[in-house]
Amino acid sequence: MKDELEAEIAAAFANVAYPGDDHLTVYAAEGRDYDETFKLLRGKTWRDLPVAEFILGDTPIPDLSPEAFHYYMPALLLASIDESHDRSSDVASALAFYLSPSNARQTEGEFPYDVSETYNCRMALFTKEQRAVIIRVLQEYRRRGWESPEEIAGAVEHLSHPQ
Repeated sequence: MKDELEAEIAAAFANVAYPGDDHLTVYAAEGRDYDETFKLLRGKTWRDLPVAEFILGDTPIPDLSPEAFHYYMPALLLASIDESHDRSSDVASALAFYLSPSNARQTEGEFPYDVSETYNCRMALFTKEQRAVIIRVLQEYRRRGWESPEEIAGAVEHLSHPQ
């Protein structure tokens, strides 16, 4: 089953083009000296993404442009289901969080935020086939008991019925 899912992930994202160095992160070109995510990803295909190093970054997924999130998604999905990968649970938790629409906006607490527009831009790039394979991975997280059923359900619902 794992090999089949891995093949589906690779096939679903096979035609996604590298976004180009100028579209890797949300930061302007003049800030690249300090942009660790940019330095890590520049010129790397999704197959060459050093996932363990990436996920340990300060704000790895929020740093990605929508195009880079889309492009590097297969590497993140594959690492998240690979139990031999030393950071699989970290990657799974991050993906479940950033794929869940309920986490795009926090109105309560010490640090309220609203990144709904960024979330919607990211999600709009996924094709029907890509959404289906992401849903399969999220369901695998639920099967393994890795993430909260509510968070997974929200993400699956949003991916199943895009706006």
